[in-house]
Amino acid sequence: MTDPAPVQFLRVPLLDGAWFVFAKGWLDRPTADDFFARVRDETPWETREVILAGKRVLQPRQVAWMSDPAWLVYRYSGADNHGTPLAPAVRDLQALLYARAGLITEHASPIYNSVFLNLYRDEKDSIGFHADDEPCFAPESPIASVSLGASRRFKIQHQATRKTTELRLDHGDLLVMGGTFQTRYLHAIPKEGHRCGSRVNLTFRHFASGPWWQRGHSWLRSAVMPLEIVTAPADLPSG
Repeated sequence: MTDPAPVQFLRVPLLDGAWFVFAKGWLDRPTADDFFARVRDETPWETREVILAGKRVLQPRQVAWMSDPAWLVYRYSGADNHGTPLAPAVRDLQALLYARAGLITEHASPIYNSVFLNLYRDEKDSIGFHADDEPCFAPESPIASVSLGASRRFKIQHQATRKTTELRLDHGDLLVMGGTFQTRYLHAIPKEGHRCGSRVNLTFRHFASGPWWQRGHSWLRSAVMPLEIVTAPADLPSG
């Protein structure tokens, strides 16, 4: 992997204490290409059943759940996801998050001890509006989302007002969701109206098996690189 070019981190404040940080091209093209192939090939993908409106349905995408330790169980939509060890490519990407992402929040770097992966095989795969607000995750802990592969739309909707904002997530982009994002907003990856290739998405999280801020552990602070945060207005184009 080559040394990264400077990347601008755009911090966007939202309503009710929510925010996200967006880094376009966080991974350069050769690095993103390498991670896409490795994560796709090393991950034990599954097509899972979930309960929606009282019915069991197949998710319109493939998923995987990895954690450290591997025995962590993530339950959502009536289904238990039993952890598997972090694949080598996922562990390498986790290390890059610590090395390149820097101090996204005002606190110490979050401890990403788990990752949920989605494989959108084509334009027909999707996920509807939802929030990653399960009690197993530390309250308001930032979730770091890495996009690899085909470009897809990412929709954000405020739960109370239904105001919707749309971003396009491209190959190598990083999106960090924090604050009250998971309790005040919903997000979705809709189907596309045109042909597109496959996309891998990794959402790094802190499973609340212990304190989620690693206070007193200076190795995390020393591992990160300084970065420039540019604050954007909260009033983004809406749909």
